[in-house]
Amino acid sequence: MISLRANANRVVNSIITRKLPSELVTFKKFFSSSTSVFAFYPPSIFPKGLSIPTGLKIQKRPVTIVTNNKADRLFDMGMVLKPGKDISLQFFRMDYGAFNHTPEGDGKNHDVWQDGQFHYHVPRN
Repeated sequence: MISLRANANRVVNSIITRKLPSELVTFKKFFSSSTSVFAFYPPSIFPKGLSIPTGLKIQKRPVTIVTNNKADRLFDMGMVLKPGKDISLQFFRMDYGAFNHTPEGDGKNHDVWQDGQFHYHVPRN
């Protein structure tokens, strides 16, 4: 939590200045869909395929907890176009483990950086 809080400004800044401008059409698709939900992904220790409603809402959209069991994943946030479907828009993710990326961005990420044993991705969708 300390690392996530310390890196929150860069996460938000990278989403707004790097991801949003280049993926505006995708953002519009997800935000204009009446079926899209916000998704929070817990650590990868949970089994794949769970979608748990929280009862919370962001901008009148349901918030769900979704599991996908990706290696080294600690936390991420995005949107799912239709609950139960694997069509998603990932805003960012926080991983742990070996850092094997090009800092500042690479072919898979608008921005990626390391903070100790954690690393952050603002991925390209």
